[in-house]
Amino acid sequence: MAKKCRSILWLLALSVLLGVLAGCSRGEDNPSAGTGTADGASSGDGETAAGENPEGQPPLRELPEMDFENYTFRILMRNSSVHQSDIFADESSGDAVDNAVFLRNEAVSERYNVQFELIASSSGNDDSDGIPVILSGTDAYDLVAPHGRRCITYAMNDCCVDWYSLPYLNLTYDWWAQGARNSFTFNDTLLFMTGDMSHLSVAASYVMMFNKDILTANEIAHPYDDVKNGSWTFERMSEIALQCAQDMDGDDVCLLDSSTDVLGYATYPWGGTYCAFFASGSRILSRDENGMPIITIASETAYDALNDFFTLATSASCHLDTDDSNAKLVPAMTGNRIVFHDCPLNDVVRNYRKTDLNYGIVPFPKTAEVEDYASHVAGAYNVFLIPRTSPDTGRTAVILEALCQEGSKSVIPVYYDSVVAGKSMRDEQSYEMLPIISASRLYDFGYYDIELPGMSNLMEQLAKKNRSAAEFYSMYNQRLNEAQEHLQELVALYSKY
Repeated sequence: MAKKCRSILWLLALSVLLGVLAGCSRGEDNPSAGTGTADGASSGDGETAAGENPEGQPPLRELPEMDFENYTFRILMRNSSVHQSDIFADESSGDAVDNAVFLRNEAVSERYNVQFELIASSSGNDDSDGIPVILSGTDAYDLVAPHGRRCITYAMNDCCVDWYSLPYLNLTYDWWAQGARNSFTFNDTLLFMTGDMSHLSVAASYVMMFNKDILTANEIAHPYDDVKNGSWTFERMSEIALQCAQDMDGDDVCLLDSSTDVLGYATYPWGGTYCAFFASGSRILSRDENGMPIITIASETAYDALNDFFTLATSASCHLDTDDSNAKLVPAMTGNRIVFHDCPLNDVVRNYRKTDLNYGIVPFPKTAEVEDYASHVAGAYNVFLIPRTSPDTGRTAVILEALCQEGSKSVIPVYYDSVVAGKSMRDEQSYEMLPIISASRLYDFGYYDIELPGMSNLMEQLAKKNRSAAEFYSMYNQRLNEAQEHLQELVALYSKY
């Protein structure tokens, strides 16, 4: 009996040792480990929470019980109520999502004795006014939430802390956006990140809306099952769009301006063009064998996907706008004159939830050769960075992990409900699509790197100027030398860590 007990104890000790060793690695396979601790706290690194870990995950790092003595956690954000609503909300607004955000903050505040303070940026949408403050060495912020495509500007100015160096963060778990982690990691270094502390990171995800009544009238099944079984492809969506389009006035073209025509598909340059590119498995920037950024935009796969997209979007049955918005599109949607339209979830909530439009939501369709869906995330929404002037990154890590865990339980489900709770009923099938869309969020670094010359906006320019894939390679070649110069700066940046 004693021998058996010793064997069990030995196995338990070995399992703990293996857990600790697993918690010490960094990078793609296990990047959530760190060695620092919050001031005055024991580490807790490698500790395993009760229950079974998801397959392939490192041990869950349990959050410590700590008292931050009424510390004021300062967050620099754009001077925009929309973007600030991620973190700051008024419980008296009457909005369910605002109330959930407020209660999440209250829970974290009470648990850690911390208060949250908003510092509004003064430099507008393309904000970077935190950079000189950080470079001066001033301890002014614990967290910065700039325009998503401006995080790289902070990084290039050496303003950021590596998230992988922090304790307590469970970055490989699903309350952190894995699409962001995978794409924003170079040289085992992560300089900006997002997760379920931000319901707007879900709201920014592009989805494909479809008109249920039009599909039903054409005896076409709603594509929910296609999504689940992996057959929801761009080819299938194109077939349905062309089948359902109707030229009611007989002029051989379906027009957005018409009061009667039914368009198969309507989109914008910043929308469908990028969605189609990413849904093919293509990326603007990827990692080379050394974990460093490499330009991968110009591939045959990308060209074929863009060619299929432009063939549909510029056909007589569809509409590709030449601008970034069109006031006529929402009335056309609510007037039952568009079969498919891609847009961020936030636009679905803002423009259609309280209307009579009988719509459904599915991911943007993938190409047949790709296994997983890719939900492009609009870059205008919040992405977060930790300034290198932060006086206690361990404390920051505890607060961010707590916000994400609480957000995943209390805010994200309420936001899902806000998307599918229509004017008269709740759409259960679309609700089932939201976790699929959320899990497939794609944050391409090349798109988010607004300083990557010519590459981050190539698809948008292709859509506005050429309206075909014909100039794809030539536009790439014209911009390659300048882009490669910036790429060398990126490599130098990530080589510092």
